[in-house]
Amino acid sequence: MATNTLILRSRDRADGESHHFRIQLAHPLEGCWALEYASIPNGHFTVTATNNALRVATGGNDYTITVPVGYYSIGILVDALCTALL
Repeated sequence: MATNTLILRSRDRADGESHHFRIQLAHPLEGCWALEYASIPNGHFTVTATNNALRVATGGNDYTITVPVGYYSIGILVDALCTALL
């Protein structure tokens, strides 16, 4: 069985941004293809300046906690929220 390789790079895009784009192929793809490798870096902050504040109401008082802008896994985000609540 012959092996075909197709390399898609955002820098070869026909239009769009590096995170959302279209590529124009010279020939249509036919047959069965499988994804062998993908490198999809997280290019966006999970917490930005527009979503980093949380309003908390407790005991009749309102508080606003702020988490620093950055990349967060769920575990690190929970830790950051706990720290901000202290």
